[in-house]
Amino acid sequence: MKKLTNKVGFWDALVVTGALALGALAFSNKDNQLKVRDLYENISPSKENVEFQEKYGIPFTGGYQLARENGQLEDIIKVMNIEKRSKDFDLDFLKVRYNLGKDVDGNYQVKGEGVLAEDGVCLKKDCFDETIHHEIKHDKTYDVIKEHPSFLLDWVNIANRGLEGSAYVGEKWKEKLDSDDFVSNGFISAYSMSNELEDIAVLCAFAESNPNTIANDYFKNDKIKDKLDLASRVGLVPTEFTDYMKMSKKLKKVYGEELSREDYFAAVDSFLVENPASIYESGLKYQKAELIDMETAVRTKRMKPELMGEQLARKVDQQIDLYKDVLKSDFKREIEYYFSLGNLGICNLKRARVDGLTEKESSEYRDKAIVYFNAQEEFDRRKSAGDMNLTSVGVNDYLSEKGIDLK
Repeated sequence: MKKLTNKVGFWDALVVTGALALGALAFSNKDNQLKVRDLYENISPSKENVEFQEKYGIPFTGGYQLARENGQLEDIIKVMNIEKRSKDFDLDFLKVRYNLGKDVDGNYQVKGEGVLAEDGVCLKKDCFDETIHHEIKHDKTYDVIKEHPSFLLDWVNIANRGLEGSAYVGEKWKEKLDSDDFVSNGFISAYSMSNELEDIAVLCAFAESNPNTIANDYFKNDKIKDKLDLASRVGLVPTEFTDYMKMSKKLKKVYGEELSREDYFAAVDSFLVENPASIYESGLKYQKAELIDMETAVRTKRMKPELMGEQLARKVDQQIDLYKDVLKSDFKREIEYYFSLGNLGICNLKRARVDGLTEKESSEYRDKAIVYFNAQEEFDRRKSAGDMNLTSVGVNDYLSEKGIDLK
């Protein structure tokens, strides 16, 4: 070291020594490699990381590049956009780790998929989006308790209703894993019986990730229904959540031929008038288009000859308009938006085959189909790049540049 110091100077040597030490640390194991990457990222954050903090107000202080490389950043952004919409929240930091335990993050003793600690969230690599919702729900719950002092007691009273003792069993929840008793008692998992805070986070996170499952399988339970109604009033789930449950039940009746398509369409339109810019807007509009598709079977190869004229053209045009409505939704949920792009491509190809068109008219429909299919690829590209505006802009700007009029 003395020779090195003489040649390059003390501070230069110190930098070199530090770099060598960091390099040795990085090669020791993957957790240390991640810590070294985090150190560089925090000293000189990437442009995307800076944009993340500016948009959400949350420093992504650990594992940003790891999350981006394994595709987890896409889920994190999706959840952030959903959660920020229903009720704002603040975190001191966000981290992604290979493992969650005392040897990775000091005081974090939790072995699991995620943890809220020290006013920040730590997530395990490759955790599900429901886990991200879960930890954010914990953070929101503490804010709700401050804003609504009776909230926690109201929730517990719903859980304990009709029972002599407490519905919450602490660590004994593990004994309920092989039983379905938790559902009849107003819980969606055995773990949610451990305590009221976990019950809130589990139920509200599941409601965000699987609203239709809640509607079809759990909302008939009065306790679950009342808990979610309470949660919607304080912003732990969207305020229109209960009304959306009714819409999901109506859709089920349409498939069971208990409700006409026209009555369902009228109910959807009424819902969207009462809940403008709803987070469920794109999904409801998508279902309308899909019901038209089922009626006409325009995307099957067994197309009826009698439909190949003006009647088919009207139905396909109706579908195109409905799928375009999905793209124009104020909040663009990924699944419905992405598949609407593909379905618009398919519908335009079908429209090009309708009898009575000139070659120029058919060619124009085929060209539009190609644009929509390419737009799906553009969506994938932006998603992989960590684009934070897909729920608000989607790829509508790309479509506009390619001559597609969404007005």
